Amino acid sequence: MDDALRYRRSTLICCMFTVVLAGCGGASGTLPLSHSIASHSDGSGSYKVIYSFKGGMDGALPESDLLDVNGKLYGTTLSGGGASNSRCAYGCGTVFETTTSGASRILHRFAGYPNDGAYPAAGLIEFKGKLYGTTSGGGASITGTVFAMSSAGQEKLLYSFGAYGDGDGRYPTSDLLAFKDVLYGTTEYGGKSYCYASITCGTVFKVTTSGKETVVYSFRNDRSQTDGFWPRAGLVASNGLLFGTTLGGSDSAGTIYTITPAGKEAVLYGFSGRHDGASPFGRLTVLNGEFYGTTEGAGAYGFGTVFAINAAGKERTVYEFKGSPTDGTSPEGDLAVVDGKLYGTTANGGKYRCFATRIGCGTVFAVTPSGSESVLHNFKGREDGADPVGGLADVNGSLYGATYSGGTGCGATRGANSGGCGTIFEVTP
Repeated sequence: MDDALRYRRSTLICCMFTVVLAGCGGASGTLPLSHSIASHSDGSGSYKVIYSFKGGMDGALPESDLLDVNGKLYGTTLSGGGASNSRCAYGCGTVFETTTSGASRILHRFAGYPNDGAYPAAGLIEFKGKLYGTTSGGGASITGTVFAMSSAGQEKLLYSFGAYGDGDGRYPTSDLLAFKDVLYGTTEYGGKSYCYASITCGTVFKVTTSGKETVVYSFRNDRSQTDGFWPRAGLVASNGLLFGTTLGGSDSAGTIYTITPAGKEAVLYGFSGRHDGASPFGRLTVLNGEFYGTTEGAGAYGFGTVFAINAAGKERTVYEFKGSPTDGTSPEGDLAVVDGKLYGTTANGGKYRCFATRIGCGTVFAVTPSGSESVLHNFKGREDGADPVGGLADVNGSLYGATYSGGTGCGATRGANSGGCGTIFEVTP
């Protein structure tokens, strides 16, 4: 298989090639019982769904963080937006805007190859009055794009990533970072080195707002595993350095790395796949001079961790997720900091089962830097939402995020056990 599809979530594959317009999940869903989209509490916070994606011309399958710009929320959906062409049978994805009360509109429907992007997995950033983002597919070589957009929805393709084997990055899945008037990002695949068979190791790149792109660093196929590979998460800046994570490297459990704007890279920490966790999906978050993040796997119970690390590479495990029914599992999104506490989501776990092959519908959690954790909400699936894989945005003390599945959308033909096309939700701690 080409690495174009290797990162894709299993539910996306199901939806794109089978029943996205009728809702994802099909007959595999089980439980929960009754749900309401009114405000309620199932955990220590109050919760409500403010919007359910409908698929079709609307978006479907939101995977990214939300961006707060003057009280309005902006984000992307991996699918939906209408059948643009044969390469995007159920839509190439969208950029949307919503208010905190749920009044939503589509700003852009991606058209895919060759003149537009497709499948935006990453969220958006604001830089000098415009929104910037990436798509994981589409563009001239079908390997992803960087785009700019006005808040009114006028979109411009800035850069199309290169073809297989040309050394350029491919398939960006992370948010961009504006640093010294240049946009920096990562591509999960691409670059000069191959890590497994025909699967390339990934890159760090930079691109100007006029569209000039440069590969800053190509991750290496280092058999001694002193380098990382497959950087799914975006970058953060601190004291002139950029910090990021990779899924591969160091016991195949992932790494934390530093890189200069000129491309000098070093592994700061290699995960062991034991108590410290494995597979860091999300971007690092800075709090009180330390970098905090999550791992999707490992830890004492095998369900992922929250970790902290300082700039010298001293790492500590803050929290190890315990799993269903009392706790979440598989945190993938970025952490948000509000009043000195960390907030995030877990894609699975919690009280309620959604799919026969899954252990739970996911949670919203809070954790202190010392490791005291609480579940703010247990997702129930269906109308309540399920599978939150992105991070949270703080707007005046309330947290907003998206679930990849669940909700009331996707049309009247949605089956009784359908996973839905996703939701936007609000949690107040």
